Amino acid sequence: MARQKLSEYRAKQLLSQALGVSYGGLSIDTGQPGWEAELGQLAEGGRYVVKVDQGVKRRGQQGLLYVDRSAAQVPDDIRALAAKRFRFFLIEPLVAHAPEAERYLA
Repeated sequence: MARQKLSEYRAKQLLSQALGVSYGGLSIDTGQPGWEAELGQLAEGGRYVVKVDQGVKRRGQQGLLYVDRSAAQVPDDIRALAAKRFRFFLIEPLVAHAPEAERYLA
């Protein structure tokens, strides 16, 4: 059976569709002109997680993940990660939870 790599954004979209729930993530491609305009979808009072969406393992340990960021901080976070030669990013609403409540799907 053929394998196709999926970004985290696309995988979460497919899973949310299958489960019938909404997904509030935003995919950003800094290789496209006007990517900053897409950030206008973020709520001003919201808190967000910004991460590289390119299949990099241990993003947190490598400094490729920003947690609890305001909408105003997100563009600077993306620029900082893009300076490290990354192009695709995922911005998601922050959902506070205990570390032991996390579950992973493979």
